[in-house]
Order: sequence, then structure tokens, then C-alpha cells
Amino acid sequence: MDKELLDFEVVALKLKNLFGVRTDGELAKALNITRHAYACFKIRRTLPFKRILSTCKRRGVSVDLVFTPETITARSEAPSVEKRGLE
Repeated sequence: MDKELLDFEVVALKLKNLFGVRTDGELAKALNITRHAYACFKIRRTLPFKRILSTCKRRGVSVDLVFTPETITARSEAPSVEKRGLE
């Protein structure tokens, strides 16, 4: 798998866009982890795969959108909820 696809910052930005959150704290809450745990993952540049998978499943978000290169990462280009069919 392409190293960039597993880059912490890239994945975090994709998750923020997909979950509709803006801050690291909000993403930590969405992943059901503490802000401290999130900060530790960020410092180590590791990904909480189990949390990502369970949160995507719970929210009805395809993990393909998180781990594919075609996924939009810029917030200004992120599709709206209506365009993603998640009304």
C-alpha cells in the first residue's frame, strides 16, 4: 500500500472531512478516544485502525474513502452531505 495513504495527517484530514469535524479534539471524540490518546497517535504518527474501522461502520462511511488516493482531502473541495447521499 502506498505510504502516503497511511500518512497520519492525510488520514486525519480525510476523517475530519468525512465525519464533518474540524479539530483534533472533535476527531478524537468521533473516534471515541481521549484527546490525549489522539495526541499520542499523532506524535507516533500511527493510526488507530480499529477505532477508524468501527467509527466508519457506525457512521456508515466506507473505509475505502479513507484509504484510497482519490479521496478528497481539502475541506473546501469536500462534497456536501447531500452529494454523498447521507441526508
